[in-house]
Amino acid sequence: MKAQIFYLTKEEKRDNPRSWFDIDETIKNIKANKINAFANVHELEIDDNKDLAEVSEIIFALMNGMLGGEDPDGTPNPLGNPEGQQKIRNLGVGHTSMSVGDFIIFGNGKILVVDDMGFKEAIK
Repeated sequence: MKAQIFYLTKEEKRDNPRSWFDIDETIKNIKANKINAFANVHELEIDDNKDLAEVSEIIFALMNGMLGGEDPDGTPNPLGNPEGQQKIRNLGVGHTSMSVGDFIIFGNGKILVVDDMGFKEAIK
């Protein structure tokens, strides 16, 4: 199953300062299909048989460069390299690490938004 990772844009943070710390603002934007508030920064395939809450935590760790791997530094954030940085700039996003208000859309339609602690489901 596909997992699409969306980050809040700099424009949305500027126009709606509450959007980066009040996930109800993010959920309201998702429900209203306010797509210009977000940018699809990364996509990956996940195991269909895994629990999405667990997968969300793994994706959060990956997007924050905290996912342990076989190398001593762990698995790097896919946006934390020069190409990823350029991609972020081109998309109008100002951050590379997954933060409050960012979210994941899974191939089954479930949307999980990063909250202060964990994730909150957004229903379209």
